[in-house]
Amino acid sequence: MRTLLDDIAEKQKRDRFLFDQRIRYVLNNPVSSLITNMALGLVLCFLLVPVFDQGRLCTWVLCLLAVCLGRVFIAWMYDRHNDVCSPKTWFRLYCTGTEVSALVWASTALFLFPADSPGVQLYLVAVLAGLVHGAGHNQAPFRRVHYLYAVTVMGPIILRFVSMGTIYHWTLALALIFLIAAVLVSTRTMRRILGDSLELRYEMSQMALIDSLTSVANRRHFDMFIYQEWRKAQREGVPIAMLMVDVDHFKLYNDVYGHQKGDQCLVDVARAIEGVIHRPSDLVARYGGEEFGVILANTPLAGARSVAEQMRQAVEALGIEHHKSQVAPFVTVSIGVAVMCPGRDGHLNALVSAADEALYRAKEYGRNRVCVYRDDAGSQYDAPQGRFSRSSP
Repeated sequence: MRTLLDDIAEKQKRDRFLFDQRIRYVLNNPVSSLITNMALGLVLCFLLVPVFDQGRLCTWVLCLLAVCLGRVFIAWMYDRHNDVCSPKTWFRLYCTGTEVSALVWASTALFLFPADSPGVQLYLVAVLAGLVHGAGHNQAPFRRVHYLYAVTVMGPIILRFVSMGTIYHWTLALALIFLIAAVLVSTRTMRRILGDSLELRYEMSQMALIDSLTSVANRRHFDMFIYQEWRKAQREGVPIAMLMVDVDHFKLYNDVYGHQKGDQCLVDVARAIEGVIHRPSDLVARYGGEEFGVILANTPLAGARSVAEQMRQAVEALGIEHHKSQVAPFVTVSIGVAVMCPGRDGHLNALVSAADEALYRAKEYGRNRVCVYRDDAGSQYDAPQGRFSRSSP
């Protein structure tokens, strides 16, 4: 049964996914943005050559080129090293690059405005309007970013027209205001379509990463998650824990009670295990058959041992009848725990192997217990006795 905390965690997970996808969308094709900006900039300079000296125009074009290359560099870094910074940091970098680009274009109303050439003024308006309209497609995922960009680009030239005091220029200013409003409405439609697409992608990704029987994460999700958390632990220098949970004598349970009861047993065990963890950064997954893998981010040895013992007790408390078990009259689990603080040369296979070896020891020592692997003093195993044991180690 889902709780309020489960719903909150699910919403946070969904929001993180959608935000990450929006960042990926806006930083996906920087070269096309560079070409568009530079093409419009060169067209504008070509139109203004008869009005302004080439030195001023070249200076402005070089500023535009520098800003565009900076935005391309940000996108290039994101494409290759997006895990170096948080999504919010990439978003701030994207916003900064976008706004600086808008300020360069807005400067045309101050430094490249042909006050005595109404015809060339229309060319300038057309270029800026086309720029804002074209940017709407890329900026659609973030409404406020596009609003700010449009106002920054078009605001100065609108004020310039208003300050000129003629009916002609006032009419142009009013037309530009309506144009901005129309562009923003169009962008809202694109944002809604994109949002629906990302929502569908999230639902499909969740279906592909969830075990159909137990409704916890599947093996594919586990492999992706442990890799991400291992890399994160390497960067931050914090420990990461893995728990390998195995249902004791599950084959005998299936033989005696049938596969349908066996499936329900796995569902109940999965719920009991998942009910112990509450942090969004942790994961319970069906590792294979009757085994479950648990990842605890930034968790030291004592914390991992405590969580594992709570899981063992939670399964024990279910009281699922199992008369053929050699451990207890009900279903129990054995848990292997491994905790490592990965260095630069560390590999996550070492963590998985250690947890698997600790689970093997837990079974060897009599099952229904937690066995902890510690790599700080060699291969040592700590296997406290469970509540019930029908066989000696």
